[in-house]
Amino acid sequence: MQNYVCSELCPCPVGAENANKLLWESYDDAIFTEWKRTKASTVSEAEKTAGVTKLWWTEDETKAYGTWRDCYNKVLKPRADADTSN
Repeated sequence: MQNYVCSELCPCPVGAENANKLLWESYDDAIFTEWKRTKASTVSEAEKTAGVTKLWWTEDETKAYGTWRDCYNKVLKPRADADTSN
């Protein structure tokens, strides 16, 4: 799981009747731990220090990104193109 997918920057759609969120929450915690992600609704200070981030969801389909490509094309690439720091 890529760290921008289902992040605060690129939240995932919850899906009809929360289907997407419920599916992801049904997976074992070990899957998320491997990618420094958590399905928990909060992240402890120790987890934050270790770089763990929670999955972010939105009911607003206009603010949701269903794929990494969506996130890249609509959020990450425009940010990189606008970055004049280098």
